[in-house]
Amino acid sequence: MNISEMVQITNKQDKFENTETEVIQGVREWDRIRNTEKGYYYLTSGLGFGFSKSNYEKWLQLEKDTGKSITTINCHLGIWEDRLFFFFVDSITGSLENGQVGENIFISSFHTKVKQINITEPTSKTSTNASKIIITQEEAKDRLMKWVLCSKQWFDKTATSENQENAGIVKYFKINFENFKVVFAETNNLYSFFGIKEDKIHGQMIDLMLCSQPNLTDIKSGIEDWIFTNVTKPIPPFSPW
Repeated sequence: MNISEMVQITNKQDKFENTETEVIQGVREWDRIRNTEKGYYYLTSGLGFGFSKSNYEKWLQLEKDTGKSITTINCHLGIWEDRLFFFFVDSITGSLENGQVGENIFISSFHTKVKQINITEPTSKTSTNASKIIITQEEAKDRLMKWVLCSKQWFDKTATSENQENAGIVKYFKINFENFKVVFAETNNLYSFFGIKEDKIHGQMIDLMLCSQPNLTDIKSGIEDWIFTNVTKPIPPFSPW
């Protein structure tokens, strides 16, 4: 099975009817179990998740309304009703406690089904910083295959029995906002999935890769035209500051 056979995109925003308080509770529940076998179960309970351009455009409007620039997006992991969710909040809003679901907190859930998709090649609309963000197809495949084959070994080595504040399995990902600009220059939908990458300081780390998905009707068997971006930091092991 190649990567294109492992990916599904949804054009609908994942439904989440709960309040900001319940979002916080979901994040706390993930923090509580992230270094246990339950944590591994949830991390491997899906293939990836989608994110809509309409949410991205709300971030752009927030920049206009505030006169400030979004530098990073925090993607928090959370558990609700026995499912893994991903909660996105921008650097202007600052924290989930300051946000409002549907306005500056956006939510995706793990997809479990499979569909082939086609990804277009970069165009002149792509950011001039794209060369610093885009990773090759071979690198993306390598990271994904390491996740598929070695996630359990990585988890067992990384998890801590003490559940220390700045150690163990990832709490959230800090994503360079430029990633979203590059992807949404090409498409109305974004897809993200886990991988394992090598870090000179921390060794093997969980990775979150983003790719574009503009067309579900023109299906290809390969990934020659996919755009993969990667400027994400898992926290821990990186400092949140």
